[in-house]
Amino acid sequence: VNPQTAEVILDSARAQRLGARRGSMWFVIEGVRALRKGNGMPLCWSEQYLRGDFPRAKLIRADFTLEEVAAQSVEQLVTASVLDDPMAGALDATPGSAALVITRRHLDERGRLVSVGIHTHPADRYSIRTTL
Repeated sequence: VNPQTAEVILDSARAQRLGARRGSMWFVIEGVRALRKGNGMPLCWSEQYLRGDFPRAKLIRADFTLEEVAAQSVEQLVTASVLDDPMAGALDATPGSAALVITRRHLDERGRLVSVGIHTHPADRYSIRTTL
């Protein structure tokens, strides 16, 4: 299944989820992210939001210069959730099962929110390893 795209005007719930202003316009690409090799197992449900006045081609092609990336700061939040029926179906997972939600907010050099990525992983398909 190909990712879906849309322009959305944020309602209160989505604005709170993104950490953006209610009523602002955003471009979203969302869909299943899957392994490219092997069995193509779905890894997560991915939602990538881009501020409405930002060039979409940058998001679609991931066309960022090193300077643009270095000037941004990224806030990452990891939370727990459960999979609702539609998302579980798309991910070939059990409805109501545990999930990890990774939210990344990208801020420009002036601290303005530029994009938000929200990636919902069935709990058995995400891990973090840190070596100190």
